[in-house]
Amino acid sequence: MPKIQEKNMTRFYILLSILLISSITAFGQSAERQFQVGNQSYEIEEYAVAIEQYESIVNSGAVSAELFYNLGNAYYRADE
Repeated sequence: MPKIQEKNMTRFYILLSILLISSITAFGQSAERQFQVGNQSYEIEEYAVAIEQYESIVNSGAVSAELFYNLGNAYYRADE
């Protein structure tokens, strides 16, 4: 493989890696924000909104014990 083509492929892989890392970071921030909104909704007894936020996080593939604990409590408080 010629040197120029190797450099271009290397740059391509570096750029691809940066884009993937950026998207993962953005996804994490979005889930974190939804979690905060869910917690705030729970605090003001808006359990349906809290459930919606927590379920959205679960549906995106994120999992944690705290998330499921809060989701279960929201369902309990909403009598569901």
